[in-house]
Amino acid sequence: MRRLLVVYGSALTAGLLVALLVPLGLLAATLAHDRAMTAARQEAQGLTVIAAGSVGSQLREAVQALNHGLRRTTVFLPGGSTVGAPARRSPSVELASRGRAFTAVAAGGEQVLLPVAGRGGVAVIRTFVPESQLRAGVAAAWTTLAVVGLVLLGTAAVVGAAVARRLSRSVTELADVAARVSAGELTATVQPSGPPEVASVGRVLNGLGARIVEMLSKERALSADLSHRLRTPVTALRLDAESLADPGDRARMTRHVETLTTAVDAAVNAARHPGSAGTRTTCDAATVVRDRAAF
Repeated sequence: MRRLLVVYGSALTAGLLVALLVPLGLLAATLAHDRAMTAARQEAQGLTVIAAGSVGSQLREAVQALNHGLRRTTVFLPGGSTVGAPARRSPSVELASRGRAFTAVAAGGEQVLLPVAGRGGVAVIRTFVPESQLRAGVAAAWTTLAVVGLVLLGTAAVVGAAVARRLSRSVTELADVAARVSAGELTATVQPSGPPEVASVGRVLNGLGARIVEMLSKERALSADLSHRLRTPVTALRLDAESLADPGDRARMTRHVETLTTAVDAAVNAARHPGSAGTRTTCDAATVVRDRAAF
């Protein structure tokens, strides 16, 4: 029972942790992606003024300064030349050159495309964000959440084991007392403990034993009274049999009376001690004498 309670508690805790920690992990991944893309947009926007002026040396230095990190920035100038990281003029760049700013998926990551209108035409600033930067810190976040989940699950298992131990101890005591009552120890009682439902069962079991003792006492009293009521007419019948003049009739009737007396004693004894036939038991003689004297 204890193991079953611990398994149920751990399963419930695991389900709650999954429902709580998985969304947090997904949120961490989303935040990392948004953080990387926001930084890429800011870098691209920082180049708009320089790219619009078409100042070659200044633009080249600015792009070179940005390309020290993981992100790679390329400026596609109106004449077809490029400044910055090598990159081909993809359909996404052609679409951006028509005046539309957007983000698009590229091989190995994502790209930010920002058109800039200058004196010589429309230049396109492309900032490529690799997948590693889009997921920066996500693995650490998942690891942290997994460790937290395992710690919480272990704590729940330990607490559940303690609660299950207390509950199973109460139920085990109930089962032990019920077995003793079933074996004939009607005075066995249990100290009600545990949850209210289990404690209620303990009180009912104690009352059941007392009720059985009361019923057996009444039954024994009735058996003793029946014995006394039967012995008077049997004694009278014995006297009548012994007063017969014919020795044969007297002996025959005496045998019948003896048979009847034996049958009555057996019936009374069986009523007083049900199920005792063929078994040997021991008792406290002083207690038996005291009970009989009180009766």
